[in-house]
Amino acid sequence: MSSDDGWDDWDKHAQPPTTTAVPHGRGDAAMEDRQPLDAVVATHRAQTLASSVPSTTADAWHWDWAAMERDVAALAPGNPVDEAMPSHDATNSREDQLWRVAVAADQAKQAIDVHDQQLATLWGLAAVNQLQLLLLRNGALAGDGDAWNDEPTISGLKERLRQMAGDWGDASLWHRTVPGSKQTELAEMSALLRGALATVEDGDLAPFQQVLEQVFASANKCSITIPVTWTRPATNAPQDAHTAFPYLGHVLALAASGDNAFASTLRPLSEAEKFQDSKDIRRDEVLVNGKLLAGSIGYPAIIQAIHDEVDRQLTAVHLHKATELTELTHLLAAQVLNACNRTESGGCSYETLSTFVTANDMNHVLIRPASAKASPLTIEMDVGPFVESGRHNEEWNFGLRVRLSAATWYLLCDAQDPACELAEIEATYRNQLAFPLQLTAFHPPHQMRKDHGHVHLRLVKPMNAGSPMQSPRVASPVSTGVETDINFENLL
Repeated sequence: MSSDDGWDDWDKHAQPPTTTAVPHGRGDAAMEDRQPLDAVVATHRAQTLASSVPSTTADAWHWDWAAMERDVAALAPGNPVDEAMPSHDATNSREDQLWRVAVAADQAKQAIDVHDQQLATLWGLAAVNQLQLLLLRNGALAGDGDAWNDEPTISGLKERLRQMAGDWGDASLWHRTVPGSKQTELAEMSALLRGALATVEDGDLAPFQQVLEQVFASANKCSITIPVTWTRPATNAPQDAHTAFPYLGHVLALAASGDNAFASTLRPLSEAEKFQDSKDIRRDEVLVNGKLLAGSIGYPAIIQAIHDEVDRQLTAVHLHKATELTELTHLLAAQVLNACNRTESGGCSYETLSTFVTANDMNHVLIRPASAKASPLTIEMDVGPFVESGRHNEEWNFGLRVRLSAATWYLLCDAQDPACELAEIEATYRNQLAFPLQLTAFHPPHQMRKDHGHVHLRLVKPMNAGSPMQSPRVASPVSTGVETDINFENLL
């Protein structure tokens, strides 16, 4: 007999296996009284071999869906996807399945993005530590020849850190001296405005309004950025003597003078500073990483909220446990709030605007806040690399980075008639702080970086006794939206 005949003969006599129906409602009992796997398999085989004729009843083959779903729910933990599902009663609909898949995919993408950000942050920490060690080794052993020349590796690390840090790698933000080109540009604009005020006759401020509009229209997006240091006498820090081995000199300066080697240190605020901050914040609001806090909750509660966000940022990338830096982060929270309160931000904004527009001469134009307008103080925090504000160029560190901003609106008024409003200007104070928090080697725990800040001036609208001003001689680029080339010499 051929092999094909054997298979045919087997097929004629073989009977398909049958499956014993599972009565309704037995799923729970099966879950409660489970048998060992081997016993279950043996029982199933015995039942299959004992059955020679398939059952023809309606429930011979039946899936108990309710029991299966209860079993799955008992085996798997609760899924947050269930909370986001529609509430309609369609247990097995295709729409529900698609909804589950879409929500799960979105949650998976968010989790992947968070993990990618954590990995990038930790790489930044490792790169800064490696860079500091390589610079120290090069400085200490430079006299032994080229055996320890790590310049290619150092250059590569610095370049990658610059790409990762963005403007946190811009050392000019904490330099006190304003670049020459910027100094000249601001001086020319301010001279135009002062010249227009000097030629006022019989209290007619229309020419000044025209020049003011033209100056802002000539700026990028009608906004002028002014470093806070532009209004103050420039002072250059003395150059360090360790020019041959800058990083070694940097470390030696730390050992010799501690926190005094840096422009800013993390210190407890005085009682007067705390009192002023507490007074300011009660009339304000603070936006901390997107979370709005009303000043009415009180100064201690605001400080605690900032501290909690600092702690969350650090623990999110596994840099410390919740209680390791509690005292230090409380000092940090108070320092952050002090750096952006209305006394600090509003004072810098007013001083910058007054110096730029009137050179602090109030004979013709008064500047007063538009108290009806207010926006929250904004604090944005993250963790990453940054350039230090130390004695040498491009010394890298790693820690908590804080961006501060506060907008204040001011009205330019006729000094002879303060009710006559000439223009409304939005002044936004922005500054940056960074705190290493001893996350890298060779740095004191209370070191910090505090930039000098910038004020961004934007002409909201020109006015004439409360209404938009239309000059009979010069069309307003601000009000018409038409961009024109400005000849500043002709304006004077």
